[in-house]
Amino acid sequence: MYVFRLAKLDDLDEIIAMVQERMNWFLERNILQWKLYLVHHPVGEWKKAIEDKQLYVEIFQDKIIGCVQFQYYDPNYWDDSYQLYIKKLCTKVGFKKVGHYLIEQAVLLAKKKNISKIRLDCLSTNKKLNQIYEDYGFHLVKSGIYDKYYYPFNLREMDLK
Repeated sequence: MYVFRLAKLDDLDEIIAMVQERMNWFLERNILQWKLYLVHHPVGEWKKAIEDKQLYVEIFQDKIIGCVQFQYYDPNYWDDSYQLYIKKLCTKVGFKKVGHYLIEQAVLLAKKKNISKIRLDCLSTNKKLNQIYEDYGFHLVKSGIYDKYYYPFNLREMDLK
């Protein structure tokens, strides 16, 4: 049985282990998606997301198989409008369709809160990931370089209305 719930501080070690496993998976395939992910998003940032009740986990058979952070503002990349922003989306290696389910949860939450757009950023050079987001209905809004980390990004948005 699958359970989607807010993450708890007790989940932090398992979440970070899942992120590290995904980072290694990317590196083994020469995908630079998250080469320095935990440097740019250290454990303290994940802990704060849990404390702020923004980080959710997907559980299967008492194991975390995915996580996602939902925020309502993202001034680093976007304007100051109130929308639903997807951050820290990660799935456990070896599980299929978890990312799709997490995006479905974002859609449900946005509709419940009468939010008209779901937004995210992703590495612009990962063509497969960009195609996945395009297939989900996230159209390209803007491309750029985030100067803080020299991160070439795409801003993507899904319109719900």
